Amino acid sequence: MAVSSDSLRLAIGEETTPGTAPTGAYDLLRTTGEGLTYEVQTTTSDEMGGLNRGVKDSILVGATVTGTVNFELSKHDALETLMAAVHGNTFGGDPLTVPGAGADVVYDASDFRSFAIEKRFTLTDTPTYSYQLFEGCMVDTMSLSITPNEPITGSVGFIGQTLELPVADTGSSYVGAGTNPVMTAPLVTGIELLTPHGIDDSTGAPLGSPVPWSSDGCFMGLDLSWANNGRGIQCIGFLGNKETVLGRFEVTGTGSLYYAGDDPLEGLIDQTEYALQVTCTDSDGNSYDFLFPRLKLSAATVLASGTNTDVMTELTLQMLEYQGNSYAVSSMLTRSASVVLAAPAPTED
Repeated sequence: MAVSSDSLRLAIGEETTPGTAPTGAYDLLRTTGEGLTYEVQTTTSDEMGGLNRGVKDSILVGATVTGTVNFELSKHDALETLMAAVHGNTFGGDPLTVPGAGADVVYDASDFRSFAIEKRFTLTDTPTYSYQLFEGCMVDTMSLSITPNEPITGSVGFIGQTLELPVADTGSSYVGAGTNPVMTAPLVTGIELLTPHGIDDSTGAPLGSPVPWSSDGCFMGLDLSWANNGRGIQCIGFLGNKETVLGRFEVTGTGSLYYAGDDPLEGLIDQTEYALQVTCTDSDGNSYDFLFPRLKLSAATVLASGTNTDVMTELTLQMLEYQGNSYAVSSMLTRSASVVLAAPAPTED
């Protein structure tokens, strides 16, 4: 009997010891699809086959946990945990002092966080379940895509250590993800390129005024990408990654801007520094505000692709580290909840 993907329950639990799944409460993650796999490496034996010349054996030599989880952007705990983890941080948890950085602000640091990710599928109406438990998973990448008249979508990419196949729930309880509305492109309250760049050290607000060619223009699309450049450490005596480590934190973006002049080209040639602020909201007023206080354009290409098309300026953005009085930051995320929240989904046992 075939199993529908719609039966998937996806849950995360933060590990105290990387590679060892917790047994407490797990948070359910809203997802539109996933690609988490345990990729094994095999090789064939070089032993000579004798009279029949056949292959003597297929040998398991390695394995890697990898893959992505896709989502539509909505305010819920599991996603916020992963968004903080890609920054190597927790909300309000950085040891440095950033103006305005309270419990609802996170920015890039170097804290290593690992998770157990449990997939559960419903096999029969009885019901009976099948489980896959991926352990030692670090958040390596995150992306967001904003397109007119569409939900805001994204993905989180993982590098992990091991796979277990439990016969029952790993968590002691499962906390629902709620039913807050999906955030959409029409409700984005602003995509602002600002100059001069930076953060006000007394308020935490971005410095500068909107750049004329962006405030007067119109974005057809914006994609943002975060990367930790993580890597797995493989050692003799272990199958797969013994551990995973963080590399350099990098944030990039691409955008399609309706052509309104050559100011972006001038900014590219002059290597002008900007700041970028993007605020995503839902119909209840919940929001995520993304601030990149310092960046440069690495491409600004003007294209007339064909008849009956609009001339577009294709931008590539490289986010850079901004140095404050006592901190350094490349990416800052502020979460905000509306006064009236959508009712949460029931806690699952």
